[in-house]
Amino acid sequence: MFASENFWTVVGAIASTISALSSLVAISFVAVQLRANNRIAQAQLLNELERDIARDTDTYWAISSRGKESQEALTETETAALLRCLSFFERVNVILETGVLKIDIIDRIFAGRFFVLLNNLHVQKIMGQPEMQPYMRSLQDLHHKWSNYRQEQGHSTTGFVLTDSS
Repeated sequence: MFASENFWTVVGAIASTISALSSLVAISFVAVQLRANNRIAQAQLLNELERDIARDTDTYWAISSRGKESQEALTETETAALLRCLSFFERVNVILETGVLKIDIIDRIFAGRFFVLLNNLHVQKIMGQPEMQPYMRSLQDLHHKWSNYRQEQGHSTTGFVLTDSS
């Protein structure tokens, strides 16, 4: 009347297999959810970065319209705006170093503004000031990494000029 020992061994093996498959499905679901959450977090970070950099659009226009060789002196307000822009790219460097975002994503969104900024004579003078050197190392590192990346991709780091598309 009672099932044989072999029957219960088979039932136990089937139950173990079903349990293992259920665990595998659950782990796969968690992995998919984590990947989706990571992509959402990256998109939110990019949106926040774009919002931050958009606040200084006038600065990038002013730098671009003067050209990288302009000798015209900057006002204190313009210098402060440039320092804000440089600080923004210091944050970008930290984000890249931590691996939160990859350089290809950053390049597509921010390359124009970064190289307009760092190729500008006034910015180079600010960065070259001895008291600014400790703060500018991360930007120099970022410029080196980004320039190498763009060169590997066959893109230029010079000649960036913002134009009115209207």
